[in-house]
Amino acid sequence: MSRHRVMAISVASGRICYVCFEDSVLLDWSLSYKASQSTKLAHAFTRKWIALLKPQVVITEDTQVKCRKGENTKLLINAVQRKIENQKLHHVAIKQPRRFKNKYEEAANYAAAFPDIKRHMPSSPMLWQSEPKEAVYIAAIGLALEIVDPERQLVA
Repeated sequence: MSRHRVMAISVASGRICYVCFEDSVLLDWSLSYKASQSTKLAHAFTRKWIALLKPQVVITEDTQVKCRKGENTKLLINAVQRKIENQKLHHVAIKQPRRFKNKYEEAANYAAAFPDIKRHMPSSPMLWQSEPKEAVYIAAIGLALEIVDPERQLVA
């Protein structure tokens, strides 16, 4: 029985992360602040992560559809996408899914479904606080699940 390894790379302001699934099992994840400092670094980290985990498919957010990302973040996403395509991997760019009322409800569901990453799933900040840096994992898992297990029944 062959295994399918899928990586999703998510970019947010000041950080880039990946999550990697083998079939529907969360295998690995990492976050880098440095990778978001330039398109050159985004390329380098993408190449390193792909070499390390050897995914068959890499998923990113589609910036051509309604995307609420800033221009610099879109540039980084496009840099990541170019590096994936240069690696001759199967690349899927999809619209960021919205399965829940908010990302913190989504995070709680992912924490329950994938206990190993629970400590990285943020809770809702106070109104005066900024978004937790690790919230980028929520987007990455959401992207990955669209391919890995689109029928997964998460508690809404």
